[in-house]
Amino acid sequence: NPTTPPRKPKKKKKKKETANNTNNSNNDKDNNDRNNLAGKDDKEEEQEERKRRLRKRKKEKRPVFLFTAIRPPKLEILRRAVERLHGRVTTEPSECTHLVAGGVRRTVNFLAALSACSYILTAQYVDDSAAASKWLEEGPYALRNPEIERKWGVDLGESLRRASREQVFSGLKFLVTPSVEPPFEEMKTIVECGGGQLRKRVAKGTTDVIVVSCEEDLQKAVVQRLWHRGATIYNKEVILSAAMRQIFEETNPDAILKHSIETIDI
Repeated sequence: NPTTPPRKPKKKKKKKETANNTNNSNNDKDNNDRNNLAGKDDKEEEQEERKRRLRKRKKEKRPVFLFTAIRPPKLEILRRAVERLHGRVTTEPSECTHLVAGGVRRTVNFLAALSACSYILTAQYVDDSAAASKWLEEGPYALRNPEIERKWGVDLGESLRRASREQVFSGLKFLVTPSVEPPFEEMKTIVECGGGQLRKRVAKGTTDVIVVSCEEDLQKAVVQRLWHRGATIYNKEVILSAAMRQIFEETNPDAILKHSIETIDI
């Protein structure tokens, strides 16, 4: 009879389990890596979208109008006039070349469009252009209000010139706490039109962020944590005033919350 070959010893289950554990660990690591990459991709996608909108606005030869602080009956007249002259009306501040405003007011559209548009005009510009059946020179129709501009410490002509040279919030990241007004989405529009980023929350180790808060939120853990790490806590004026003047000033005394961290109970 032929000799039966010896059987191979079975692998120990323990080793198999160890291998499985190693694979699971690697899978978890891969999933974490993919999640981290997805987070980065989201931020990069937002930045790319802003760049695409700016490129689109620059390439478009016809004027693109955004209206703010104008009542509906007049608004509809202006909208039709723009369309007759082959212009375009938008509701996106980042797209506009011409902002037509009913006054110098710190509306969301006004502050956001200041970072994007080339002209801030009175409604008379559209009316007179429609009467002439062509787009007129913008200069004589520039919106100005010396009294209001003095109140806000702004020169609108100078703000537009600054905005044409560089974005006021370029490279800046802001954290805004829940009770800040205007609401988050409105603040986000203003900041992103100026080239910055606005977040509702940040990772615990984050330090390169500008904290925008208010009296009601000074007790929140994130405010206290960042304050103790050396962050200055600002109020909404650090964004609103910067957007209006097109200058970001970290030392603006009107933009710094007056409470010291030493007065906050921990």
